[in-house]
Amino acid sequence: MACGFLGIKWAKSLGFNQIAEYPLAGASREEILRYRFPSEHLTELLQLMLPVIKQQRDYFIGCDVSPCAFEMYWRLRGMENANLDMATDPELASAMLGRCADFAVELSQGACQQFALDWLWTGDDVSSQLGMIMSRRCGAH
Repeated sequence: MACGFLGIKWAKSLGFNQIAEYPLAGASREEILRYRFPSEHLTELLQLMLPVIKQQRDYFIGCDVSPCAFEMYWRLRGMENANLDMATDPELASAMLGRCADFAVELSQGACQQFALDWLWTGDDVSSQLGMIMSRRCGAH
């Protein structure tokens, strides 16, 4: 299992990378709010692009800063906990979703400032085949 800067532990299962441990799965509300995104490791994260950038003469170069804010949150909390947070503590869920989005923006801005990118991937699935995961009104106060 590898553990990255976010604290998520991954394992290879059935031919895919799967989350084996969610760092905030058993965390209290206070522990969740104390969680710090790895902004201090932004330089290290962006350096992962260096081997790719060397190929930009021959290929279109992009940077993937996905997942979307919801997926990043459930990767930290686990799907059940993330959904329960939205239902039972929307203030906590809103704060954490905002922080997930802020970290993705920070990565995106860093990549765009440091590299001449042809594309930037900024999200992932936010709906099912039948509709959005959450109502558009979810964030409205």
